Amino acid sequence: MSEPASGFVRALSALADAGVDFEAGDEPFVDPEDGVILGRIIERGANLTALHGDGSEIDLMTSISGFEYSGLAEDATNFEVAGVSIKVGRLTKLLRSKEVSGRQKDLEFIRIYRATLGEDES
Repeated sequence: MSEPASGFVRALSALADAGVDFEAGDEPFVDPEDGVILGRIIERGANLTALHGDGSEIDLMTSISGFEYSGLAEDATNFEVAGVSIKVGRLTKLLRSKEVSGRQKDLEFIRIYRATLGEDES
């Protein structure tokens, strides 16, 4: 299993142990241990969303605009979730990726993010 894929599986396992539910394409994802389905998600560059009962959400991204995995991993921060260390890419790179993607929802996120911080959109 490649490093990105093994990290994705570790993240799913830790989050499942923490009591989250998963969605893929706005549909419930029932079995995070289903290797066939996970392989297809990774192969297609799809994303999963982890939903916790407290209302928090975490997006698990298998692809990102503007960066390769190695570029994200080189300065990623490690977080511990349910006793498992998971690499998380830098916020600056996530924001840059949202700009590069050009998707309306990402551009709107950036607009709201900047407004919240009181930054100009120049």
